[in-house]
Amino acid sequence: MDSRLATSTATASKSTHRRPNALIPDDYEPIPVQFLDLGAGRKIAYRKYEGTKQPTLLYVPGFFASMNLPKTVVIEVWARQHGYSNIR
Repeated sequence: MDSRLATSTATASKSTHRRPNALIPDDYEPIPVQFLDLGAGRKIAYRKYEGTKQPTLLYVPGFFASMNLPKTVVIEVWARQHGYSNIR
């Protein structure tokens, strides 16, 4: 491979990939946690933002994963900025 091409490719990939935390505004306020009661003392925690546009974006994390992973917050921030409902 031409060394100039390898250098330009590496530079391009560095400039186009940003860490998720850089996409979260400093003034971000999370939506309060709500709970869905399943009965028998079981419940599911979720955060829901009501936007004006459809479809609702639904993020389902892995089993026992945190609801505050940067990826989930970035999706919520994007949905809120663009008026979409979001559940995570």
